[in-house]
Amino acid sequence: MTNNQNLLAKIIKEEKINVTTLPESDEKIVLTKGCLKVEHIYLERIATDSPKDSGWFIGYAEKEKNDGNYEAILVSNLLKTRPMLTPILQLPPGFLIIVDNDEIDYIDNEKHTTVYTNPKLLKKS
Repeated sequence: MTNNQNLLAKIIKEEKINVTTLPESDEKIVLTKGCLKVEHIYLERIATDSPKDSGWFIGYAEKEKNDGNYEAILVSNLLKTRPMLTPILQLPPGFLIIVDNDEIDYIDNEKHTTVYTNPKLLKKS
């Protein structure tokens, strides 16, 4: 298992999160153009009734870089580019995750409560 898989498995168990199945490979993810070329990004999932929409949005972690220039890609294309994000995509709507260098830094749940902060960030303060 990857570090993200191990971490998420632990958090899911501790927080009793009702995970979903991974989105289908032909479902869409909306993202800010260019954000997959950087290491520091955020992922947020919303509930959607729209067919073939995963509900996931990916943008720059530095919100000021999210300039409104968006595109949609297929889940399969995202996972070819950033396979370490796979375990994150099982989280349900309402979750927000910040990732740096494919390592999870923060997870906020649907109640906007932080359920995880990477210990390396606590050492910087």
